[in-house]
Amino acid sequence: MQMTPITTLQNVSTEEEETPRRVVSLSSIFPTVAKRSSYLQTPRVVFFIGKHFGTGVILATAFIHLLKDAFENLSKAHVDARWGKYESWPGLIIMSALLFIFLVEYTSTVYVEYLAEQSASSEPQESQPQNDSTVPKRPGLEHVHTDCLHGEVRVSEREAPRIVGVFVLQLGIMLHSIVVGFTLAVTNGAEFTSLLIALIFHQLFEGLSLGIRISSLRPTLFAPHHSASSGTEASPLLPSSSRSKVHACAFPTLPLLLSSLFALATPAGMLVGILLRTAPQDAFLVRGLASAVSAGLLIYASCVELLAGDFVAEPKMRQAGLKRQAGALGSLLAGAAGMAIIGIWS
Repeated sequence: MQMTPITTLQNVSTEEEETPRRVVSLSSIFPTVAKRSSYLQTPRVVFFIGKHFGTGVILATAFIHLLKDAFENLSKAHVDARWGKYESWPGLIIMSALLFIFLVEYTSTVYVEYLAEQSASSEPQESQPQNDSTVPKRPGLEHVHTDCLHGEVRVSEREAPRIVGVFVLQLGIMLHSIVVGFTLAVTNGAEFTSLLIALIFHQLFEGLSLGIRISSLRPTLFAPHHSASSGTEASPLLPSSSRSKVHACAFPTLPLLLSSLFALATPAGMLVGILLRTAPQDAFLVRGLASAVSAGLLIYASCVELLAGDFVAEPKMRQAGLKRQAGALGSLLAGAAGMAIIGIWS
């Protein structure tokens, strides 16, 4: 058994990869922090450009990186010997993953809309106070109350497909990050440095793309709501000023959780690669399966959720000025071109 590659990998992983790994991990959480924090005055145009740039990144990742990896690894002779001679295994797995996630999104959206309708029909009409002057009011509470108290039904109806789309994107990118870590674990020698540099930019772009999509969700989706029965706040963290209330509702924990999962995906893939280093046949199979499933998820997410959702099905984009539309399309093409160039080295 050759222990030198593993020792080399461990040395490089602990010394050279620590800083890049932290940078890549921060890339997914930075958009949420920048958008919710009052200290980071990030222009909205930055999020606009980054959003559509990320769409191009994810699209190119699926078609240029993952499809190639899936077909290469699942077309090995020993994989055919184990699974049987069927040249379309990669395409079948990709299609199955795409159809599966479509069925999940469709059924979950229908179910959430059904629950919203049931909740709306069973909810009694609110009675207005007899004397508004006897009810103590806090400054700015009315506006926040409208968003947080009744947000559950309205958000369920309008945001359910969007939430599921973000989860699909998260799952696809995490699977690809596992493949990235797996690739690093089985690569050594002179190729490791060039591959590491390419994958740092690769993961940086993907992390920013995912982070911007997560930060675009409405804060009231995950923030504590007000209690309808008592009229009090469900969370004691809401201050008195209306600006502070918005910030309290606008800094949810779910984006932090999703970003943390993204940061852990690559190290998890490296661990799998190290464990399977002595079984190359299983390594090819695992890498090919992960790439195929991730390709199916990201193709669906990029084409249906991002491209169609942001351009075709979005009236604001179609009715926007020529400059705004050109900026969105230019950012989209730039992201796809950037990931295509990175594909030369990875």
